[in-house]
Amino acid sequence: MARRTSRDDLPIPLSATVNATTHRIIPPHTDGRLHELNQELLQLEKQLEEEKKLAKALEKAEKEDSRKDEWWRKPIEDLDMKQLMTFAKMLEGLKKNVHKEINSLSMDLNNVNSRTSINDAANVNSFGDN
Repeated sequence: MARRTSRDDLPIPLSATVNATTHRIIPPHTDGRLHELNQELLQLEKQLEEEKKLAKALEKAEKEDSRKDEWWRKPIEDLDMKQLMTFAKMLEGLKKNVHKEINSLSMDLNNVNSRTSINDAANVNSFGDN
């Protein structure tokens, strides 16, 4: 039996589909709402730019603040009494650490020298035996 084709069976042209879909997505009465959304988007973009500028300014201020915390880099004349006392304690600690390191290196050097002396003495004795 031959099948009858109905209007529903015929392919729909692409341009008709796009236009129909477009009109379903954005009906004509939503132009006002679309304008509102665009305005809101512009305002949010402006706000985002302001936030970015603020973030950069805060980052710059934070860097400057961290430099202020490095008081030990200032000339001694610019330090207050509390900073001077802290600096003096730090120098005393450094002095102790330097002395410990010197003593440790001296002991290591003495050990090397004593081993070298023993080896030299052994070499002299063995040389005399030949």
